[in-house]
Amino acid sequence: MRGRVGYAWDRVMPYITGGLAVGDIEANQLGFAGVHDTKAGWAAGGGVEAALAGNWTAKLEYLHVDLGSINCGVLACTTPSRVGFHADEVRAGVNYRF
Repeated sequence: MRGRVGYAWDRVMPYITGGLAVGDIEANQLGFAGVHDTKAGWAAGGGVEAALAGNWTAKLEYLHVDLGSINCGVLACTTPSRVGFHADEVRAGVNYRF
């Protein structure tokens, strides 16, 4: 769940975005039980959206997602460690407003 704030100049709107990210982090090692946990983290980025023709718009967006990490103990993995999830995404899209 994210919000975005931007300012439109004519037919182009640059914006920043941020909010809640939720996902499952899982660590498995052959022969061991493994560990998983659903984590809440954050997402932030920015982009630009432009009006095309009529009700059509196009956008390009960068997003960084961080769900933090979980501990993988000796019973779940061969060596204790921390397993985390961080991702960088670039998205492109075309929208139609009804």
